[in-house]
This record gives sequence, structure tokens and C-alpha cells, in this order.
Amino acid sequence: MGHSVGRALGEHGLDVITCLAGRSDRTRKLAKLRRFRDAPSLEAMVSEADLVVAILPPSAALKTARQVAEAMASAGKKHPYTDCNAVSPETTQRIGKEITRVGANYIDGAELFSLSQDPFWAWVCEA
Repeated sequence: MGHSVGRALGEHGLDVITCLAGRSDRTRKLAKLRRFRDAPSLEAMVSEADLVVAILPPSAALKTARQVAEAMASAGKKHPYTDCNAVSPETTQRIGKEITRVGANYIDGAELFSLSQDPFWAWVCEA
């Protein structure tokens, strides 16, 4: 789903940057197809981004948040982090703690996307 949201953002003139280190071949192919910029590291990604949006398998949400928080601390960047994964309330609280401990704002979000409406999407967020 993340590649579809990224595509819609790119089609509306936004620069979509990602870090594909350690990601699957499928994810790499989709990112290339959508013309996402690939940063060499999470530190480089957070240094260039204005907002971090996490849309990935829910099982990876907490680990990714920890990695991004470490990258933010290392890079000295504290951009808002939006988690759009289908995780439990307990997990979203844990993700929020990881992000806010480095001084960044955490946004608990969800994305709604209809592939039949190209592009139709909305963000539902709770700060």
C-alpha cells in the first residue's frame, strides 16, 4: 500500500524519498517503478525529508520506528513521524514513545486508499 500512497504523492508534485536498505526485491522494484528517491541510509533519508510516513507490514512497525528514531538522533533531525500501520493501541503507544524520546512529534495515522479512484486517498490522523 505504501507504494500506492507514494505514487499519489509524487503525482501531486511531492518528492518521495525512501531508504531501501534491507528491503525486499519487490519493494525495490515498486519504488523504482514509482520513481522514489532511494537514500543510502535512514540518516540520509531523515536529513532530507520534511515528514516521515511509515506504511509497511504491521509486524515491522515498532522495529522501524526504533530505527528511524535512532537515525533522527544521529542526524540531529526531528521531523514529524506518521505511523499509518494497522497496529494495536499498545503498539502505537510504544511507537510514539520511541519517536518522542528523541524530540520528534508522533502522529498516529491511518491511510484510506481506493485503487478504483486514481488517486483517491485521505489521511486520518490523531496527534
